[in-house]
Amino acid sequence: MSGQQRYSAPNCDVADLEPGDLIAWEGRAIRVVNVYPVEPVDWHADEKPGEHGTDERPPCRIHLDDGSRKGFHLRIGFRPRRQRTVERLKPHHQACADCGLLWPCPDELIDRQVRQAARDLERLCQHCGKGDGGMDMFGGPNLDVPGQMGAWFHSRTKRRAKCADAGERYRQRQHEAWALEATEQAEGGAR
Repeated sequence: MSGQQRYSAPNCDVADLEPGDLIAWEGRAIRVVNVYPVEPVDWHADEKPGEHGTDERPPCRIHLDDGSRKGFHLRIGFRPRRQRTVERLKPHHQACADCGLLWPCPDELIDRQVRQAARDLERLCQHCGKGDGGMDMFGGPNLDVPGQMGAWFHSRTKRRAKCADAGERYRQRQHEAWALEATEQAEGGAR
Protein backbone atom coordinates (compact mmCIF):
# COMPACT_ATOMS: atom_id res chain seq x y z
CA MET A 1 0.00 0.00 0.00
CA SER A 2 1.33 3.46 -0.81
CA GLY A 3 1.98 5.87 2.04
CA GLN A 4 -0.88 8.26 1.24
CA GLN A 5 -3.41 5.43 0.77
CA ARG A 6 -2.45 3.91 4.11
CA TYR A 7 -3.56 7.02 6.01
CA SER A 8 -6.62 7.97 3.95
CA ALA A 9 -8.96 6.11 6.33
CA PRO A 10 -8.18 6.63 10.02
CA ASN A 11 -9.62 3.27 11.08
CA CYS A 12 -8.26 0.03 9.75
CA ASP A 13 -8.70 -3.66 10.45
CA VAL A 14 -6.11 -5.06 12.83
CA ALA A 15 -5.25 -7.78 10.33
CA ASP A 16 -4.25 -5.07 7.83
CA LEU A 17 -1.63 -3.64 10.17
CA GLU A 18 1.97 -3.97 9.11
CA PRO A 19 5.23 -3.75 11.07
CA GLY A 20 6.15 -0.12 11.63
CA ASP A 21 2.57 1.20 11.73
CA LEU A 22 1.63 3.60 14.52
CA ILE A 23 -1.75 3.04 16.15
CA ALA A 24 -3.68 4.87 18.85
CA TRP A 25 -3.96 2.63 21.91
CA GLU A 26 -5.35 3.87 25.25
CA GLY A 27 -4.47 7.47 24.41
CA ARG A 28 -0.89 6.73 23.37
CA ALA A 29 0.88 6.15 20.08
CA ILE A 30 2.05 2.52 19.94
CA ARG A 31 4.25 1.05 17.20
CA VAL A 32 3.35 -2.31 15.64
CA VAL A 33 6.35 -4.63 15.70
CA ASN A 34 4.73 -7.58 13.94
CA VAL A 35 1.40 -9.27 13.18
CA TYR A 36 1.25 -13.06 13.50
CA PRO A 37 -1.60 -15.34 12.46
CA VAL A 38 -2.77 -17.69 15.21
CA GLU A 39 -2.54 -21.28 14.00
CA PRO A 40 -5.74 -23.38 14.24
CA VAL A 41 -4.08 -25.61 16.86
CA ASP A 42 -3.76 -22.56 19.15
CA TRP A 43 -7.34 -21.40 18.77
CA HIS A 44 -9.32 -21.25 21.99
CA ALA A 45 -12.00 -23.90 22.49
CA ASP A 46 -14.81 -21.37 22.04
CA GLU A 47 -13.39 -19.94 18.79
CA LYS A 48 -15.20 -21.36 15.81
CA PRO A 49 -14.98 -20.00 12.29
CA GLY A 50 -18.20 -19.02 10.56
CA GLU A 51 -20.10 -17.67 13.57
CA HIS A 52 -19.82 -14.06 12.43
CA GLY A 53 -20.64 -14.42 8.76
CA THR A 54 -18.43 -14.02 5.74
CA ASP A 55 -16.66 -10.82 6.81
CA GLU A 56 -14.77 -12.36 9.72
CA ARG A 57 -11.00 -12.72 9.92
CA PRO A 58 -9.09 -15.52 11.64
CA PRO A 59 -7.44 -14.86 15.02
CA CYS A 60 -4.15 -12.98 15.05
CA ARG A 61 -1.55 -11.84 17.57
CA ILE A 62 -0.04 -8.37 17.32
CA HIS A 63 3.28 -7.50 18.93
CA LEU A 64 3.20 -3.86 20.03
CA ASP A 65 6.08 -1.69 21.25
CA ASP A 66 4.96 0.60 24.05
CA GLY A 67 8.45 1.84 24.90
CA SER A 68 9.09 -0.78 27.58
CA ARG A 69 11.78 -3.42 27.15
CA LYS A 70 9.44 -6.25 26.13
CA GLY A 71 6.41 -4.49 24.66
CA PHE A 72 3.20 -6.49 24.76
CA HIS A 73 1.10 -8.79 22.62
CA LEU A 74 -2.53 -8.24 21.72
CA ARG A 75 -4.53 -11.32 20.74
CA ILE A 76 -7.55 -10.74 18.50
CA GLY A 77 -9.95 -13.66 18.17
CA PHE A 78 -12.67 -14.35 15.62
CA ARG A 79 -14.75 -11.22 15.28
CA PRO A 80 -16.56 -9.45 12.49
CA ARG A 81 -14.23 -7.14 10.60
CA ARG A 82 -16.06 -3.98 11.76
CA GLN A 83 -15.36 -4.86 15.41
CA ARG A 84 -11.62 -5.23 14.90
CA THR A 85 -10.60 -1.73 13.88
CA VAL A 86 -7.92 0.49 15.33
CA GLU A 87 -6.94 4.05 14.49
CA ARG A 88 -3.82 4.15 12.34
CA LEU A 89 -1.78 7.31 12.96
CA LYS A 90 0.31 9.30 10.55
CA PRO A 91 4.05 9.35 11.33
CA HIS A 92 3.72 12.98 12.46
CA HIS A 93 0.79 13.06 14.87
CA GLN A 94 -0.21 15.56 17.53
CA ALA A 95 0.59 14.82 21.15
CA CYS A 96 -0.03 16.86 24.30
CA ALA A 97 3.06 18.79 25.42
CA ASP A 98 2.08 18.35 29.09
CA CYS A 99 1.18 14.66 29.42
CA GLY A 100 2.42 13.14 26.13
CA LEU A 101 -0.94 11.51 25.30
CA LEU A 102 -2.49 11.81 21.86
CA TRP A 103 -4.23 15.09 21.13
CA PRO A 104 -6.80 15.96 22.33
CA CYS A 105 -5.74 14.55 25.69
CA PRO A 106 -8.26 13.93 28.52
CA ASP A 107 -7.34 17.24 30.21
CA GLU A 108 -8.02 19.17 27.00
CA LEU A 109 -11.38 17.41 26.55
CA ILE A 110 -12.36 18.37 30.10
CA ASP A 111 -11.28 21.98 29.50
CA ARG A 112 -13.40 22.09 26.32
CA GLN A 113 -16.44 20.78 28.21
CA VAL A 114 -15.95 23.35 30.99
CA ARG A 115 -15.64 26.21 28.47
CA GLN A 116 -18.80 25.03 26.67
CA ALA A 117 -20.69 24.77 29.98
CA ALA A 118 -19.59 28.32 30.88
CA ARG A 119 -20.86 29.60 27.51
CA ASP A 120 -24.15 27.77 28.09
CA LEU A 121 -24.48 29.27 31.58
CA GLU A 122 -24.06 32.78 30.19
CA ARG A 123 -27.26 32.33 28.17
CA LEU A 124 -29.49 31.29 31.08
CA CYS A 125 -32.33 33.44 32.34
CA GLN A 126 -31.20 35.07 35.59
CA HIS A 127 -34.69 34.75 37.05
CA CYS A 128 -35.65 31.10 36.38
CA GLY A 129 -32.26 29.62 35.39
CA LYS A 130 -33.52 28.06 32.13
CA GLY A 131 -32.16 28.64 28.66
CA ASP A 132 -35.17 27.79 26.50
CA GLY A 133 -37.38 30.26 24.65
CA GLY A 134 -36.83 33.83 23.50
CA MET A 135 -34.36 35.81 25.56
CA ASP A 136 -33.51 39.49 25.94
CA MET A 137 -29.97 40.52 26.75
CA PHE A 138 -29.15 43.55 28.86
CA GLY A 139 -25.65 44.80 28.03
CA GLY A 140 -22.96 46.18 30.28
CA PRO A 141 -21.48 44.63 33.40
CA ASN A 142 -23.82 42.25 35.18
CA LEU A 143 -25.18 43.81 38.38
CA ASP A 144 -25.85 40.45 40.07
CA VAL A 145 -22.89 38.32 38.89
CA PRO A 146 -19.59 40.21 39.23
CA GLY A 147 -17.19 39.69 36.33
CA GLN A 148 -19.88 38.56 33.88
CA MET A 149 -20.91 40.79 31.01
CA GLY A 150 -24.60 41.19 30.31
CA ALA A 151 -27.70 39.60 31.79
CA TRP A 152 -30.30 37.41 30.08
CA PHE A 153 -34.02 37.28 30.84
CA HIS A 154 -36.90 35.60 29.03
CA SER A 155 -38.97 37.84 26.76
CA ARG A 156 -42.55 38.64 27.71
CA THR A 157 -44.80 35.67 27.02
CA LYS A 158 -47.70 34.26 28.96
CA ARG A 159 -45.51 31.50 30.44
CA ARG A 160 -42.56 33.76 31.18
CA ALA A 161 -44.26 36.88 32.56
CA LYS A 162 -42.36 36.66 35.86
CA CYS A 163 -39.03 36.44 34.01
CA ALA A 164 -39.92 39.46 31.88
CA ASP A 165 -40.97 41.41 35.00
CA ALA A 166 -37.63 40.52 36.63
CA GLY A 167 -35.94 41.75 33.43
CA GLU A 168 -37.76 45.08 33.69
CA ARG A 169 -36.71 45.46 37.33
CA TYR A 170 -33.12 44.64 36.26
CA ARG A 171 -33.34 47.29 33.51
CA GLN A 172 -34.48 49.90 36.10
CA ARG A 173 -31.61 48.94 38.45
CA GLN A 174 -29.21 49.13 35.51
CA HIS A 175 -30.39 52.66 34.56
CA GLU A 176 -30.11 53.74 38.19
CA ALA A 177 -26.55 52.35 38.37
CA TRP A 178 -25.60 54.15 35.14
CA ALA A 179 -27.11 57.43 36.42
CA LEU A 180 -25.22 57.09 39.70
CA GLU A 181 -21.97 56.38 37.83
CA ALA A 182 -22.51 59.41 35.56
CA THR A 183 -23.19 61.62 38.57
CA GLU A 184 -20.03 60.41 40.33
CA GLN A 185 -17.97 61.06 37.21
CA ALA A 186 -19.43 64.54 36.81
CA GLU A 187 -18.71 65.39 40.46
CA GLY A 188 -15.18 63.98 40.17
CA GLY A 189 -14.49 66.07 37.04
CA ALA A 190 -15.84 69.29 38.64
CA ARG A 191 -13.40 69.17 41.55
